[in-house]
Amino acid sequence: MNSKTIFLTALTIIITACSVKTFQRTFIGNWNEKALDFSESIQFQDNTRLLDILLEDKYFGTGKTDNTSQKYLWLRAPNNLSDFFDVTKKIGLERLLTKEEYNQVLDDEAYWGYAWKGKSLNMIVDSLILAYSEEHQKENYYLSFWERRRVEKNDVVVFDILNQTKAFYTKGVIDINEDINRNDLYELMLFNINLNSEKDSVNRQKMTIEYFDVLKSNGLEHSAYNLISETDYHQFILEKEDSLLQTLTYDTIPEEVYWVTRNNASWVRSYRDNGP
Repeated sequence: MNSKTIFLTALTIIITACSVKTFQRTFIGNWNEKALDFSESIQFQDNTRLLDILLEDKYFGTGKTDNTSQKYLWLRAPNNLSDFFDVTKKIGLERLLTKEEYNQVLDDEAYWGYAWKGKSLNMIVDSLILAYSEEHQKENYYLSFWERRRVEKNDVVVFDILNQTKAFYTKGVIDINEDINRNDLYELMLFNINLNSEKDSVNRQKMTIEYFDVLKSNGLEHSAYNLISETDYHQFILEKEDSLLQTLTYDTIPEEVYWVTRNNASWVRSYRDNGP
């Protein structure tokens, strides 16, 4: 190989290397996003029914997996659980779970695990209430449920919530506390539910932008970005997305940092796995 060939080969390698570096992909990140203590347990839900969430996770789990006990840690604390139930009552229990869903018998496609097969939430709540003080309960699921609640020291609160739930769905009786402890969670959840409930596309666009502004003004800019770019509500603000994005504060970050931090939002998480 002569010197000219060697020079050209070296030059090609240098140009190629520089080109790879020059065209390295960059992403946006480093959002202004405050921490929410409840975000480990409760986040924005994109058109998801509460019934589906209950069936998939059962919140406190069936006790059959080791992973379940490591989820919803914030919600397991008695005070937090009580505060969360106060929030749901103020929003309206039936807005979260209809009476039809409460009495719906769960078929093979609608439950996870055999403990709830062929039963309704109505029946399950009744059985849990009876099992709380029933020493001779035969079904192991209900006994182990209360054993786990006693270990977590939230059994009294859970029992009270179950009784209030039964009273509402069977008799229409509910005691609503207007002076709740977690107005921050209430406001985020209420806007979320109102947005999901709106069927008119024009109103959905307006409400999506309003929710975007609410999130941004509350120091949740990563969540605001995800709302308009990473959820189904993206489709309602396509022509406004760029102008809304310009109102946020962010940096350009390397691709490897983006993939590590893309789900760090406190309220509205990323739903897409194929990048921006």
